[in-house]
Amino acid sequence: MSVLEPVEHTLHDGTTVNLRTPTPDDAETVLGYLDAVRRESDGIMFAPEDDLPTLDWERDWIRQRRENPHNCMVGAWSGGVLVGLANLGGGAGLSRGRHRGDLGISLRRSWWGRGLGRALMDVLLGFARDDGAIHVVRLGVYAYNRRAIALYERCGFVREGVRRWSVRFADGTYGDEVVMSRWVGPGTPPAVRDHDPRLTVSA
Repeated sequence: MSVLEPVEHTLHDGTTVNLRTPTPDDAETVLGYLDAVRRESDGIMFAPEDDLPTLDWERDWIRQRRENPHNCMVGAWSGGVLVGLANLGGGAGLSRGRHRGDLGISLRRSWWGRGLGRALMDVLLGFARDDGAIHVVRLGVYAYNRRAIALYERCGFVREGVRRWSVRFADGTYGDEVVMSRWVGPGTPPAVRDHDPRLTVSA
């Protein structure tokens, strides 16, 4: 079970936030947070016109995150208000992909640029390094979100490529998605295969 117990963290502007893993009892708060974040900017995939999950579904989703040993979910509270949420999940699926961890992070708009994103990233990357099963952390970010891209690069992520027209907004416009990753496995990033060893290549 991967659960972050409550810990206070002071941001670079002197503000103190409480970081911890949400519980199923926080489901209503998490849904309210998600609804607020999607209305403040177009930075996440969940759009205002999409249906929110039901309360029961959200409770189960949080419970599953808490029970998965290769998952870390962290919320940031200020004065009892949820102001940031991040999740890293890995170690599941087919054997060739279990070393991958997928990361997602969001903040209330009033908390941008205050160091909260870096604090949440540090928690998740520390978890990934300690987990052992996760060797590479991946994320996707809209190409126009330069603030987020700069944060990820400061955290050691590198750009892998761009998915063109990856998102379509309600006004009919499109956006590209930058794909990024960071090695968190043991040692330095290993060399990758340049051929299929099962195939015999004739001279």
